[in-house]
Amino acid sequence: MQAPVRYTCKTKQDVGNWLICQDEPYTIRPPCLVYSFGINWEFGFDDAMTDLGCEVHLFDPSMKEKDHKRANNSTFHNMGIGSYNTDDTSSTTQLPFIHNTVTLYPQHSYTSSTTQLHFIHNIKVIDVLKMDVETYEWTIIDNMIETDVFKSIRQFDVEYHLFPDYPLAEEYIHIYQVRLSFAAM
Repeated sequence: MQAPVRYTCKTKQDVGNWLICQDEPYTIRPPCLVYSFGINWEFGFDDAMTDLGCEVHLFDPSMKEKDHKRANNSTFHNMGIGSYNTDDTSSTTQLPFIHNTVTLYPQHSYTSSTTQLHFIHNIKVIDVLKMDVETYEWTIIDNMIETDVFKSIRQFDVEYHLFPDYPLAEEYIHIYQVRLSFAAM
């Protein structure tokens, strides 16, 4: 990456299997708002953020769970994040990965700006937005840049996915451009 590093965190805190920055002015403390996209039954990050006193919203349509309040007072939503809004409940996507095939259920997926409006969080700052969405991150980040959503996100944790067969090699130039646009923000 050719973009300069804008900030290097000095105090990283392990929250589940993710890291957050606890340097001022990025310190996460109540009241704090967390969006966590892509759970796959791994609640370590979400529970740790709840333990810090944050309002945590978990999103994952692939788990086929109904919306509910969890025992630790976080809220699970049967919806995902996407680069466009959809309520398509009839289709699934099969992505061939190294050792198995992952089925993604894109129904009830919304852009991050639509999700904020849905939960009336568009006037709030999202302290941490965590995203692990199995290759969809590339188009979602594009949409987030286009819609200027990052201005209301203090910390962004993302797991990038590059597999031998997906995304296609010819898409790498665009992926590189997305990374540069994101780094320059």
